[in-house]
Amino acid sequence: AHTDSQYSTAIRDAYKRFDEALENILACFDEPVNVFIASDHGFKPCHTEVNINALLNEWDYLEYEFQTSGAMLAEAYNRLTKYISPETIASLLPDSAQSAAKSRMPKNDRISDAIDWSRSKAYSFGVMPNVYLNLMGREKFGQVSQAAYDGLCDELTEMFLDLNDPKTGKQVFKRVYRRDELYHGPYIDQAPDLVLETNEGFYCSGNLGTTVFKRKTSPMPNSGVHEQAGILIADGPDIANVERRETDGIADVAPS
Repeated sequence: AHTDSQYSTAIRDAYKRFDEALENILACFDEPVNVFIASDHGFKPCHTEVNINALLNEWDYLEYEFQTSGAMLAEAYNRLTKYISPETIASLLPDSAQSAAKSRMPKNDRISDAIDWSRSKAYSFGVMPNVYLNLMGREKFGQVSQAAYDGLCDELTEMFLDLNDPKTGKQVFKRVYRRDELYHGPYIDQAPDLVLETNEGFYCSGNLGTTVFKRKTSPMPNSGVHEQAGILIADGPDIANVERRETDGIADVAPS
């Protein structure tokens, strides 16, 4: 994502090392063998982080329990811990300052304490980017009825797809999926209600805060993020010579 970075050749260098390792492994066999190389995802550059909870807060679907100053503290802490360990931060702050900050800043692993559920209809949590509705009968303090479920999903989908980067004008989200488009099985009720697919250059977080867009100005961390399309390479005496295929999924690899 940053061509002038000291890490600009890191991925290519890693691939060279993998090629060398594979060559050494294959040299251990007396005759040709079948080789499969598969990835569970691809990778793409990232220049802008989009905070889903901040968006929902801006659109009045989510309300925080803590004050704006608490949100700012949470954002500052999250940003610092990308570069400095929590222990180092604690050692630099006097006990009085730590106590004052903790009283206003929720813990990220206790999102339940940070949100005013009586005034919230949707939130983001867990593996990003996703959205859960505060559904009656499922959530402890649910506010969205089953009758309103589909309408709210449609409403949020339209708002996400209409969102453009204020700096570049580029559409942020490429597609919004309902959970039954992606998941199946007995535990589908635990899956997010909406799953968001971003366009290239955007990365989503579910941090607690009020800043929607954050620009990445340095090569590390997270100058690249996962994308859906991965790779599958197969070679060997029992592998047919076929054209490039774009439709296979990761679940197709194991049965092969």
